[in-house]
Amino acid sequence: MPLLDQIRETKLIELAKTRFDPDLTPAELRVLHDSATSEELTDPDEKAPRPEVRADFLRWLATDKEAASHIDPKGLRVYAATINNELDLKRCHVNPALDFRRCDFRGEISLLSAETWSIYILNSSLARGISADGVTVHGLLFLCRVQSKGEISLSSAEITQGLNCSGSKLKAECSAFNAENVKIGGSAFLTDGFESDGEIRLLGAQITGQLVCSGAKLRAKGKALGADGAKIGSVFLVDGFESEGEIRFTGVEIRGQLNCFGAKLRAKGSALNADGAKIGGEVLLNGCFESEGEIRLLGAEIRGQLNCSGAKLRAKGKALSADGAKIGNSVFLKDGFESEG
Repeated sequence: MPLLDQIRETKLIELAKTRFDPDLTPAELRVLHDSATSEELTDPDEKAPRPEVRADFLRWLATDKEAASHIDPKGLRVYAATINNELDLKRCHVNPALDFRRCDFRGEISLLSAETWSIYILNSSLARGISADGVTVHGLLFLCRVQSKGEISLSSAEITQGLNCSGSKLKAECSAFNAENVKIGGSAFLTDGFESDGEIRLLGAQITGQLVCSGAKLRAKGKALGADGAKIGSVFLVDGFESEGEIRFTGVEIRGQLNCFGAKLRAKGSALNADGAKIGGEVLLNGCFESEGEIRLLGAEIRGQLNCSGAKLRAKGKALSADGAKIGNSVFLKDGFESEG
């Protein structure tokens, strides 16, 4: 460990014992060591022990200004730990970046109206989800390969760079992921085996980059994905994307394309509802695209083509509705296109 890192670790230990608790556990001392060092850390093994680290200790370390001056720019690093109580960072200014890997959160992570730098929560379990409405993240928010049994709520949050939920499995009674009116300066990724049991809510969201749901599996009793009134660069529901529940994009503004190449959509009513949508590029419902439920494009404005080549549409009533739509290019219903409805 470099000399400067040793000095920072020593100072952090002194501060922790003076300002928080003189009786620090070995796991908490490890957090101080890992947060002081500039060295790269090895990701903990899946079977590594996960000793308890007190939530109050992490709150102090994340918010104390003097402690922050001794934490490496890599951030507050908590690897292979169990946090039994709520991690309460409501309305806090969180000084370092937060980096949690292979952690078990038994209580809620609360970041309501907080201000933070980048947040990384990887390969971790969340027993009660995340409550982060109104949070400001100056950087990236990574929630990758997370198992959550409670809602992840980012309503009215602002994330300056990007959101990555690749490989996560979310399950909640109502909405699994609530990001209504979120502002994301980059792209949002729900990819690499992402699954949800519960609605993904993106109503009124503003996503500068792309919404990428490659290979995602979304399931919900009503809407699987709701993004009414959202403004998004492009949308990709591709590479084995499947949904059970309505995909709803009414009144959405998509600057690029809406690409559902090869997707499989199933719902009791409408499988895809993009009534009144404004789409600057193509709408691609091709490449063996399948739907069980109506495809709605009433009053939509599509500057590019509507391509349903090879698609298979099935519905009890209307299979495809596009009354009043304006399509700037061609419409393709060919190459084995089929509809029942």
